[in-house]
Amino acid sequence: MNNLILFVYNFPHKKSLKGMQLIKSFGLNDISVVAAPKKKLNFKQSKIRVSIREEELINPFELALQYGWKAIVADHNSKEALQFYNEIKPDYGIILGSRILSQEVINNFNKGIINFHPGILPENRGLDNLKWAIYRNIPQGVTTHIIDKNIDAGEMIFKDLLEINEDDTIFDVDSKLLNLQFKHLKNLLDNNFDIRKTSSLKSDIKSQKAVTDEIDRNIYDNFDKYKKTYSKILRNYKSIN
Repeated sequence: MNNLILFVYNFPHKKSLKGMQLIKSFGLNDISVVAAPKKKLNFKQSKIRVSIREEELINPFELALQYGWKAIVADHNSKEALQFYNEIKPDYGIILGSRILSQEVINNFNKGIINFHPGILPENRGLDNLKWAIYRNIPQGVTTHIIDKNIDAGEMIFKDLLEINEDDTIFDVDSKLLNLQFKHLKNLLDNNFDIRKTSSLKSDIKSQKAVTDEIDRNIYDNFDKYKKTYSKILRNYKSIN
């Protein structure tokens, strides 16, 4: 595996930073980073928090420079970034923080771009995956896949369902989902990106937007009900998949 490009955000971002630290621990060479600047998003976002508010102390771009990695600050779909990909000629990309990537970007990667999605695919595509799973009574989980031009689609590499304990809070579940994404990343690193088998995520299931305000307002109450039946939800899902 040669020439790995990491997609990160250029502001303190836990997934970007922790993923970079994990990759650094494996001593890989030929790592490059494209750090996308923060910008105002033009779509509706839900308001009720399900993740712990944490303050990271360093930008991913700064960390990349400390590691001696080649790095630029640019929108991932920009002309500057496209020129960077063309110069690097990467085998794989790893998404640790990114918005939707264009087909032109995807075409620059010899073996593909890998995403760690905090939901089971194809059933839970798009935004607010933890919340939609609660509302729709489907399991929590992580799907790692090689992306294509569609949102949360492409070729699946790994999919794992999450166990929920009786005393877990909704914040615990969010943390578990993030940790499971890093376990998938570590699995790839342990095996030197030896991806021998994938399966298609092609589906008629549409990508979801943010949950409605009503779902959002009731998410904590709904989580308590969801947690009580979660073992049954898991069994039902496993029986048909």
